[in-house]
Amino acid sequence: MLSLKLTPDSGKAFARFTGANVGKIVDLGIDGAVVMSPRVVEPIRGGEIMVSGTFKGGEVERIAERISAGDAKVEVDVKPE
Repeated sequence: MLSLKLTPDSGKAFARFTGANVGKIVDLGIDGAVVMSPRVVEPIRGGEIMVSGTFKGGEVERIAERISAGDAKVEVDVKPE
């Protein structure tokens, strides 16, 4: 499972985004590469994100390290249906 804590401003923006996209699949991209595509189950409020799924060994750790480094470009977009 991947757990992320957002800044207050990012948390508010993410709450609006997830609220508008419940039930949809979103692509989480890091530096232009999609690393996961979870379904939004409910609006994510409070600035904490929990993503679960089947990951290859060490994959979650690599994603977390890349995001935590602080210089990664992280994007979340609704996946085309």
